Amino acid sequence: MQHRAAPAQRPTDGGGVRALLLAALLLTDGAAASAAQRIVSLAPHITEILFAIGAGEQLVGADEYSDYPAAALTVPRVSNYAGANYEQIVALRPDLVIGWQSGNGEKMVAPLRQLGIAVVMVEARQLEDIPATVEQLAQLTGREAAGAQLAAQLRQRLAALADRYRDAAPVRFFYQIWDQPLITYNGEHLLSTALARCGGVNIFAKARPLVPYVSAEAVLLADPQVMFSAGRHPADNASLAAWRRWPTLAAVSGGHLYGIAADLTARHGPRFIGGAEQLCELLDRARG
Repeated sequence: MQHRAAPAQRPTDGGGVRALLLAALLLTDGAAASAAQRIVSLAPHITEILFAIGAGEQLVGADEYSDYPAAALTVPRVSNYAGANYEQIVALRPDLVIGWQSGNGEKMVAPLRQLGIAVVMVEARQLEDIPATVEQLAQLTGREAAGAQLAAQLRQRLAALADRYRDAAPVRFFYQIWDQPLITYNGEHLLSTALARCGGVNIFAKARPLVPYVSAEAVLLADPQVMFSAGRHPADNASLAAWRRWPTLAAVSGGHLYGIAADLTARHGPRFIGGAEQLCELLDRARG
């Protein structure tokens, strides 16, 4: 039976962080300057990449949402959406903490830097950034060979994706992250830039910020030809059902309301490329 690690404790306040400074410096003194051996991951896709390159055994802490692969469930939990448990992180004596720039942000990792703990932030805005991140983490963890192999495989899939849809006609799409309130991605998000590779045109490409709130009226005005939402498979589109009230909406009249596994679109690791391939195939259905 797979055992889950205990959930992260309540994040530490600023005073507690300052009180830990001396202890952290003592604990991290003399840490390996080469390959990191005691790593904390602050995002699920970072955890996935580390396991994919064979560095899972070097993980000593992870965020609460790191649940893939199954072995990740045994890694102690050190953070969640509310923040990080800095006392727990220090106690784990990491020689490297890896965070997600747009998911964790500098606010979460700044106290770790102040404590003298090495922090690396990663961010993917283009599909090519995924194999590049694989190589980066492989270098940091001494898993260069495995990282190079995985990165090469991912680049081959990206090249095949580009070739397949090189002359594809544009298709307007809307990706619904949440329905109440209505939330989507703008054109700078990795999912949007990925779908642009196969002719996808995000109807909110020019919106701000990266994950904007939008109105139903704006969606109707843009008239997307395809609509996506999180689900287990393409037919699992219950969260899009409300749009059927507008039968003349192109995506509704064309029958192009699709669910997609959230893990494949929200986690920017190797599986994201599989999600992009699925989304591109669904977009292609709207071309008839």
